[in-house]
Amino acid sequence: MVWQTGTADAIRGVDPDDFRLALDDGVDTLQAAGADTVFINMQYSPRTEAMLALGAYADAMRMIALRREVILFDRLSIMKKWSEAGVFDLYAATRKTDVAEQVHDCLGRLLATVVVDAASSNSHFGEEHDLEGV
Repeated sequence: MVWQTGTADAIRGVDPDDFRLALDDGVDTLQAAGADTVFINMQYSPRTEAMLALGAYADAMRMIALRREVILFDRLSIMKKWSEAGVFDLYAATRKTDVAEQVHDCLGRLLATVVVDAASSNSHFGEEHDLEGV
């Protein structure tokens, strides 16, 4: 199960403790059904960074992922690193979709690698994956 979450909760102002409990309950349900789980946290945008307090939600996802041995695909950190390194200009306002398409292509490839690696290994979920150079 690939579970992308956090952004809508931050926009709605859901209490981070309630968010954490919902994640924990969701993982209970998924694991009871025998499903492996991958969390995907929020997208990074320097233009919305000051408007949305994502830190508490990202921390909750990281904590649950580690405690429950769930893979966390840390899209927030990946995109922030790309932005800071100048790989992608995530600040520019544009009507073109080329940057978004490139970003999502790279994210999709990274996510596919993480899922395939996890499925083909005996490693525990929640382990860090080397995403350097992608």
